[in-house]
Amino acid sequence: HWFYFGSKGKKISNDKKKIGGKTYFFNEDGEMRDGWYETESGDVYYLGEEDEGWRAENQWLWLERPTDEDAEDDEWSDDDCTIGCDDEGWYWFGSDGKRYSDNKKKKTINGKHYFFNAHGQMLYEWINTKDGNTSDGSEDIAASRGEIEKASGSDALQTFDSNTVGDMRYANQVEDGSRTDGWHEIAGSEDAGTDEDTDWYFFKDGKAKKADSDDLVKVGANAVTDDGALVYRARIKCDGKYFCFNELGQMQTGLQLINGYFYYFDDNGYMKTGKVADVEEADDDVYTYYFETKNNGNGRGISAIKDGYLYWNGKRVEADDDYALYWLGGDQIYLVNSKGKVQKTSKKYALDSVSGDDVYVEIK
Repeated sequence: HWFYFGSKGKKISNDKKKIGGKTYFFNEDGEMRDGWYETESGDVYYLGEEDEGWRAENQWLWLERPTDEDAEDDEWSDDDCTIGCDDEGWYWFGSDGKRYSDNKKKKTINGKHYFFNAHGQMLYEWINTKDGNTSDGSEDIAASRGEIEKASGSDALQTFDSNTVGDMRYANQVEDGSRTDGWHEIAGSEDAGTDEDTDWYFFKDGKAKKADSDDLVKVGANAVTDDGALVYRARIKCDGKYFCFNELGQMQTGLQLINGYFYYFDDNGYMKTGKVADVEEADDDVYTYYFETKNNGNGRGISAIKDGYLYWNGKRVEADDDYALYWLGGDQIYLVNSKGKVQKTSKKYALDSVSGDDVYVEIK
């Protein structure tokens, strides 16, 4: 063991001592302490290897978590690692050398924001904040990467009160751990039931952009479901462009019904405007669409004539045979051919009736 004797030859015992600008701790026998050390007041320090002994200050350390073997009385009083802890992890020691372990709020270190559990390990990837908020509105971090009771099945999707992505925060991987911003293609959260899927998410201050409870998809008065779960979609601007997200924060592509209007998002997630060919629908058939290009209603599927073709909710309507009549509301009925071209020539056109007999209409 290492001992320290002062200028008068007296051994330092049961005390701490600054030596050469570094702080050391000594036990009642005068032996220099090392490794994890917890004071009677509950403060926790890390004192390096057995040939070091000085207190870690203002630094990150990757360490094995302390166990009862590290405690002199065979009991580590603040071992809160029954859930949410790894055997090893990143710890932050402040200017006073104390291990940071406040799970009630985020911690700013060198301009970046981090989350910690009650034991003091830095949390990373998906972090569940479901357990609630403190009185001052700061976030209460429940457990590392969300290991708490969660709703199952469609309940988690339909109620918005049980472990949805809104309760989650995302921090970078274990090598960094700071609260993330921007786009990330990652596996989802276990608590939200998406950990087996890899999707694109967009984060702001660690929060995923997502559809909210008022973004329920409806056709008329009827809510749309997918395998029994309600469907939510929101069009959200990220980095100056519009994208579509569901209630879990996963970016969506393809044809989407949002607030009663159809929009189209390409394979990269970008909202498209103007004419878009080969839009695949649920029946796997492809159609031509046209989406509004002006700021007012930008991206919505149009219901109008455009460049001589008739569109309804963005989709170009076409006759199954030679010609068909379509009514888009109001007092006008349109006659289109098999390509969706509106017919304007003054002549008679033959159409099939429900009975199978030919019916003739005349445009004057």
